[in-house]
Amino acid sequence: MGTVYDQSKFIHLDVHTEYSLLNSIFKIKDIKTACLEQNCIGVGVNDFNSLHKPYTIQNLFNANPKLEHCIGVKFLVKGMFDDSFYTLLLYAKSYKGYLELVKLSTLAHSGEKVFPYVTYSDLEKHSYHCICLSGGNTGELFHLVLNNKTDEVYHLVDWCQNTYGKKNYYVELTNHYIAD
Repeated sequence: MGTVYDQSKFIHLDVHTEYSLLNSIFKIKDIKTACLEQNCIGVGVNDFNSLHKPYTIQNLFNANPKLEHCIGVKFLVKGMFDDSFYTLLLYAKSYKGYLELVKLSTLAHSGEKVFPYVTYSDLEKHSYHCICLSGGNTGELFHLVLNNKTDEVYHLVDWCQNTYGKKNYYVELTNHYIAD
């Protein structure tokens, strides 16, 4: 089995609220309570394609300075290399970044679409003051790596680093403690 990590140094960056329908029933106040009970130092709160209750999140978490937080959106993004859809997680670095997330969320729900999504062109136009996470095992990067598409992997990583900055783009890795 793997190493047991100190929970007090753990920051969960992909927590959904009850507003991510069919993905979570975690109420915002319960997220804060669970983090405090587990001595977490921070949490990243996000929902799918939209920002719900950011004012509530901000006020609730600001009331306890021991618990850092960031607010974001997990977007469904139309693939760069195919017509499939993948996830990409964006967090606001500042109020300006928050406004960019609001614009992207509006774009995701605009137009005549069967379901909400954004394009890489939308992301490029509204990347200011945002931090980007690769989308984990539902992200395009994961899909490309899994299918040995090396050139596309490098192209996508370069695009993300050029769009968000090298210090604002993170590849999500998950250790499932599966033996090789």
